Amino acid sequence: MRGAGGLAVLGGTAVLPGAADAADKRPVFRWERSGGFVAPGTDRLAAPRLAVYRGGLAVADATRSAWLPDRVVAEIRHRAVDVLSHPANLARRPGAPVIVDAPQTRFTAAGSANGRRYTGVVDALEEYRAHHAYPKPLYDLLDDAAARRQRVLDTGKLFRPAAVRLVVVRLDAPPPGGEPQPWPAGVAVPPIDPDGRAGQGNVYGDAAGRVVAGMPATWQIYRTARGQVLEGAWRYLLPDE
Repeated sequence: MRGAGGLAVLGGTAVLPGAADAADKRPVFRWERSGGFVAPGTDRLAAPRLAVYRGGLAVADATRSAWLPDRVVAEIRHRAVDVLSHPANLARRPGAPVIVDAPQTRFTAAGSANGRRYTGVVDALEEYRAHHAYPKPLYDLLDDAAARRQRVLDTGKLFRPAAVRLVVVRLDAPPPGGEPQPWPAGVAVPPIDPDGRAGQGNVYGDAAGRVVAGMPATWQIYRTARGQVLEGAWRYLLPDE
């Protein structure tokens, strides 16, 4: 099925009008969190917490979306650029305690001139908050992004494009306590890194529909027709992915 603007959608749930206009553009603002002490495959499946596109489309956690006025998009972009363009805002305070296995936070914003993009990557931003380890402007940016993300989650519409990322992790044997589910028919197993255990593939159109129909989004254990034991999960893809 095609939604407004020609973007394919799943299950008859249309993506918000105009989403296709953003499909060939990178977001003007993106907030991501990854890493830390997580299970294999977790980061491959992680969705940006918030992505805002030039046309006004805002997507939170790749699950819900809303349209923002041009004025709000400009405010988000300008604030992020103002913070990220000053390296001092990304510097951790000397003497802050060391937090191991903490996630990384990444902010990306598009400047208004020459297409320049600004990126800030810091360790343990939220975990360090009680220690005031980073400058206040960076925490203000985090708070603003968190509030906007929550509004999209609370008031936005379901985000259901016909495009998903399927992630698998190869297991030596199924965990005790139950027989794995059969790998769903018609779903191709994504390639697995030869030097690792995880693999992923971006799936579109009818093939994405088979993934959604045949597998829950949450991690489940499967056995393929060849006897391979896999843990698998999926999420929806953002317009620029």
